[in-house]
Amino acid sequence: MAGKQWMGEEWRIKDFQGKILDWFDKNKRSMPWRDDPAPYRVWVSEIMLQQTRVDTVIPYFNRFLERLPSVENLADVEEDELLKLWEGLGYYSRARNLKAAATELINNHGGKLPETASELQKLKGIGEYTAGAIASIAFGEKVAAVDGNVFRVMARLTENRGDLRDNRLKNILKREAERLLPDRRIGDFNQGMIELGALVCISRVSPKCAECPVTEYCLSFNHGTQVMIPYKSKGRDRSIQNKTVLLIRCKDKFAIRKRPGNALLGGLWELPLEEGHLTAEDVQKRLESQGMKIKEILFLKNTKAIFSHLEWRIHGYAVTLWESSLEEAAGDTMKVAETEEATPALVWATGEEIGLKYPMASAYSEYTDELHFFSKKPLIFPVYEAIREKISQLPGVNSKVQKTQITFTAENAFAWVWLPIRKLRDRPENYLILTFGLDHQVVHPRIVQAVEPYPNRWTHHVIIENVTEIDEEIMSWIIQAYHFARGKKSKSRAKGK
Repeated sequence: MAGKQWMGEEWRIKDFQGKILDWFDKNKRSMPWRDDPAPYRVWVSEIMLQQTRVDTVIPYFNRFLERLPSVENLADVEEDELLKLWEGLGYYSRARNLKAAATELINNHGGKLPETASELQKLKGIGEYTAGAIASIAFGEKVAAVDGNVFRVMARLTENRGDLRDNRLKNILKREAERLLPDRRIGDFNQGMIELGALVCISRVSPKCAECPVTEYCLSFNHGTQVMIPYKSKGRDRSIQNKTVLLIRCKDKFAIRKRPGNALLGGLWELPLEEGHLTAEDVQKRLESQGMKIKEILFLKNTKAIFSHLEWRIHGYAVTLWESSLEEAAGDTMKVAETEEATPALVWATGEEIGLKYPMASAYSEYTDELHFFSKKPLIFPVYEAIREKISQLPGVNSKVQKTQITFTAENAFAWVWLPIRKLRDRPENYLILTFGLDHQVVHPRIVQAVEPYPNRWTHHVIIENVTEIDEEIMSWIIQAYHFARGKKSKSRAKGK
């Protein structure tokens, strides 16, 4: 239901406009581009806000504007630096389109943004909604800015039960939104409608109708159908792709490479990514065929990277190379010893260099966390490796060795030594944690937590700080955990006999 049946009289439209503007004045959120709506700032913010939440965008926007405060700066910036500023926001084509549009503005528009939506849409990366938002907010043009929030508001106001994936419905709702535009403060009105959808007229299950300033004009509210509207049919299922990520380390450097410009995440840097789920043996064969000499391969973890149309299911391995497998090259790179099958375009850089210089896709964040750990905590790693070596010499208990965790198992017994990566990144000390179970509580200054038994067992967490070598006390704790696990295993065997 729409048209004259919904909002026919002019006075009703005027009243609706006034209510939206009054509500916006009282409830609008403070945003840096809203507090200073210069055209360049509005443009950058609207591109960043595509598919991204306001709270996420604000720190990126501030950093971006600090480094690139003008169209000229944006046009001149190198792509790697641009993508580094964008790192973590996703949809990286938005950043490239910004630069391409900035170059167009410098070459053909005197560095100025056009003031009409129709001209703005001629720039790369600016669609109908974004053009309407920039033109109305920055230049005051009387044009609607209808995003997903406004489509939801308009569908409920008009009680339209059509499918929001249908472009015909979107055109109907857009025309209705255009009828509501005031003659002044058009940008504020558009932002008010967007804000209403973001804060009040939210998802199907929980609209906050009690806080809405225009419920008297909302057909869905008055007919009790607001939780059923809007309707949006299910999108197509994502395709699944299996991948294997390799965290390859030689001394203090890690292997990265740049993705092809025309590929998904094109132009970004990545840890070497292989098709399929490889075994450790597969990884070893593949890297050795490229001239690398493998010291150690350890499984890291499984994770997922979800994109709009597909999903990567990722296995990860940490690969440590013998130093002789690589040769130093100029600057911050090393190259693989040349073979016919050598992996192309590998660059070797420290974790610090990667953090500062190379834009990495967030799809690899689970693994780049480990990269930063190994880079920022060089002292603890040899100690941990030495502990692993000693544990491997203890007979009678199964152990699973991972890059940052050693687990002892014996029937229902457990004990492990581990390095919590995320916490370590925030601590100045080198430290490790030993966790083990006993059938009684132990009081010791290094035990920071002992929880109730489950069943008849206490769980002990021992934080060992400022670790630079294996001392006798550290090994005593490890041996105590070992004997506990071994003792449980012996008891279980005795019961079996």
